[in-house]
Amino acid sequence: MKKGGKNIFTYLLAMVLSAWTTFTFLLVGGMYEASDTYDQNQAQMAAQPIVPPVRTVTFAGANNAQLKLKIPSQKLLQAGGIWAYVSKTQGISEDYQPKLANLTVEHGDWLEDKRASAEIQPELKDMFTAAKAAKNDLIVTSAYRSAADQKKLVAESKAKSGAAYTEKYVNQAGHSEHQLGLAVDLSSFDKDCKANFSRCSLKKETAAWLANNSYKYGFILRYPEGKEDLTGIEAESWHFRYVGKDMAKLVRDSGLTFDEIYKKISGNDKLSAQKSVKPEQLQPVQPRATWR
Repeated sequence: MKKGGKNIFTYLLAMVLSAWTTFTFLLVGGMYEASDTYDQNQAQMAAQPIVPPVRTVTFAGANNAQLKLKIPSQKLLQAGGIWAYVSKTQGISEDYQPKLANLTVEHGDWLEDKRASAEIQPELKDMFTAAKAAKNDLIVTSAYRSAADQKKLVAESKAKSGAAYTEKYVNQAGHSEHQLGLAVDLSSFDKDCKANFSRCSLKKETAAWLANNSYKYGFILRYPEGKEDLTGIEAESWHFRYVGKDMAKLVRDSGLTFDEIYKKISGNDKLSAQKSVKPEQLQPVQPRATWR
């Protein structure tokens, strides 16, 4: 019995040692595999672009109301984003071209380029439909312009009106919102205007309607009267820029220009306390022969 008991004990011990050896092997192998997987995950994460976290910026509205703007990504502020910013001092590459689509709303037959960013087309069409219902029919007199088109415009302006006028009223290539494909110049619809640009003008009541309602479709009056020192551009009641509904509503509710808001969300928080002009104060304007 003792000998048989010893043999059973030896057998059981051998089984335990074998199981332990197998467990140890699997454990070590798993650790190496986990380590390899971790390294692969780290490499994949390192290869991915860093996307800034969602953040919210607060602005002061009328009666000290707190107006909030959610910024899902800083990419919105870059070329290709709907909050991209260009001015006389800040530009984009002359090679930049957005994804374009043919205009689906009324536009001048004489337009050399009848395109705009594909992103703005649905809202632009809705705005034209609403304006027509309010008896304020619209027509696009300028949309997308390439850097080459802008250079041509600058040269023509200098030849016709001189360098001083051009410097004041016409932006250089890479500094026009039209190159972003997000801006349109608008006039009151007229068959004569459709056939000939020189016959185009924006009626006072239509300008007021646009100033009051464009935000509903994601557009803003980009260069309002009384804000020239902030925008660097003479007032243009016809120039509307697409920024999306959230930004457009903030511009309307805060009374700030896009320039002021951009400075704050991009890190330069130097805002003006100057008031925007009221829509009813807008005057009918004959569009200039040269455009931003």
